[in-house]
Amino acid sequence: MAADLNPNDAETLIAAACGLAFLGHVDNARALAERAMQLNPIYPEYYSVYLSNISFMGGDHRTTIDAIEKCHEGFPDRGVWAAAALAHLGRKQEAVAAYKDFRRLAATHWEGSQPADDDSIEAWVMDMLPINWPEGRKSLLDGLRLARQMAEQAQA
Repeated sequence: MAADLNPNDAETLIAAACGLAFLGHVDNARALAERAMQLNPIYPEYYSVYLSNISFMGGDHRTTIDAIEKCHEGFPDRGVWAAAALAHLGRKQEAVAAYKDFRRLAATHWEGSQPADDDSIEAWVMDMLPINWPEGRKSLLDGLRLARQMAEQAQA
């Protein structure tokens, strides 16, 4: 494991932590992420996206949102995590806004052979993110679909 070979490299640890979370090893992921932040206490903004992923996989949606709010220029998928976490928390207006923002961003940059629609964007998200833990995949997809449903109801 990369973290074993580079135990004092914060970049390696934070990336490995996210990978562990996507495999369902959330406690180990949190421990590695904490170590990365100890090694690099003034960590780059993008660490917050990794931290949001880890928190979401652990079912801690409030901490997911706290981490996302610290990262304004994060990975393009941060809107997915925000929409899903906000939907799980029942924060409807915010979930709708996050879902619409992400959907607009995805549609703007869409390269598929067909126009971007909600189903194809959701399928792309689930294919793109390397989550190999069934519970984590289900939680993300459920949250994303709940945010989509909230957005559809808001338009009706």
